[in-house]
Amino acid sequence: MVLAWFWHGSGMVLAWFWHGSGLKFVSASRINNRFQFHEYTNILLSLAMRNAASAPLVDK
Repeated sequence: MVLAWFWHGSGMVLAWFWHGSGLKFVSASRINNRFQFHEYTNILLSLAMRNAASAPLVDK
């Protein structure tokens, strides 16, 4: 449970980091397309979750 929480926490932090970067990137480039913004963040969130899910296997 602790290990799962640790990796889950890392995944959430990573997703938050990318989500914050996405917000800055979108606001800086003046992209106001809500669909593009959600697609951009969804890709980064999926990558973060995939990394969090595969991390315990690498650290085994």
